[in-house]
Amino acid sequence: MNNKRRKRIVEAKFNISMAKGYIEQANNIIEEVRSEEEESHDNLPESLMDSERAYTMEENIGYLEEAIEKLENALESLDDTCEELGEIT
Repeated sequence: MNNKRRKRIVEAKFNISMAKGYIEQANNIIEEVRSEEEESHDNLPESLMDSERAYTMEENIGYLEEAIEKLENALESLDDTCEELGEIT
């Protein structure tokens, strides 16, 4: 591989690194929101535990957990990609 293409690979790795930072920030926000929603759900009065509101909160917590898992998988994939790009000589 010539130097011009190597420089482009370095640029791509930099962009992947930046994307990882944004994904990590988003993941942290979602984790905080999930934690807050779980706490709110756990603090519902007993009389509301079987309500539509409680059900909706549980559903939303599940969606947030799925989003967290998907973002964590994306971060792992980006790490793998950078490792593979690092193997280019």
